[in-house]
Amino acid sequence: MSLYQDDSILKELMDIISLDHVKNYIEVRTDSIQKQLNSCPTETEWLCETIPAETFQSIIKSAADLTMPTEIRLIRLFILRRNTQFKYENHVNSYQRLYSLRNNGKMFVKLDNKHQWESTAVNMGQWHCVSPNTWHYPYSNTDNDWITLTFHTQSSEDIIDRYDYEKN
Repeated sequence: MSLYQDDSILKELMDIISLDHVKNYIEVRTDSIQKQLNSCPTETEWLCETIPAETFQSIIKSAADLTMPTEIRLIRLFILRRNTQFKYENHVNSYQRLYSLRNNGKMFVKLDNKHQWESTAVNMGQWHCVSPNTWHYPYSNTDNDWITLTFHTQSSEDIIDRYDYEKN
């Protein structure tokens, strides 16, 4: 449910996001989203850009003999403002692999059938995994915006995201 070091897909994803072409693409997209967020009022706590897995695959093909793992159907580039907690979320049908691209944060995951939350620090360059149908939320606990990439097992059309924890 929380930090999985043995996930074989993480190795494949790490190889992919380490490619210069992919790093350059991510950097351009990150800078664009960061500029948008900086131009928003401070009440705007986050911005997210969906990146189709096919887009990553086309970048990868031009750079290396790697392929996107077939399990990955959706990528989200996410910026959470400094010292901000995101809302409670649950990806009902999707396994999430989160990579801390810039800066540090914490992931809080609700423990099964309890009213307790497990907190895990996720530093730059580290992974955090969340099983399907698990309530969780990120928290940018530093003086810098936290930038992450999340890799999901469902496409943007098929993923079921819930943000109504308090109603359950």
